[in-house]
Amino acid sequence: MTFEDVIVRSCDAKIAKLYPRAKKAIEKPDTGVKILVKGARYVIRDCAKMAVDYLPILLYGTIAEPEKFFNKKFTKKNIRDFVIRSIDTENGLVAHQLMVLILDGIAIDNPTSSVNNEVMSGDIYESYDSLVGIEDNEIDLTNEDQLVELLINTFGVKGK
Repeated sequence: MTFEDVIVRSCDAKIAKLYPRAKKAIEKPDTGVKILVKGARYVIRDCAKMAVDYLPILLYGTIAEPEKFFNKKFTKKNIRDFVIRSIDTENGLVAHQLMVLILDGIAIDNPTSSVNNEVMSGDIYESYDSLVGIEDNEIDLTNEDQLVELLINTFGVKGK
């Protein structure tokens, strides 16, 4: 089972039920329908491919606290395989997009410093130099070990 499969199978949203059917439609677009125009086969197949590719991103993005929701649901193997695919942006663009979404959520949930939201007397547009974000703890999207470690810690993965 892939990292994306775990995301889809863990979600109870109605749209998640499309995933296994879309996987089947990629292989056999004429399942349950009579195709009268040859081009329709390719439309069905390609739409199914898009559903399989982007449903995990959609579902992950709808979860309020994904780090808690997916706690201990992934294996180290799921994570390592996913990270390897996400690094290969030429062949793993969709995995890379999911990785960026995950890392963006981690940065929001775990800011590297607090930001003072009080309005200061004087210049309300104070210097932005004091703001610290994920840029200060750069995550190298090509560093497999760093990404694996980050996701293992984020999702509370133990064991294999």
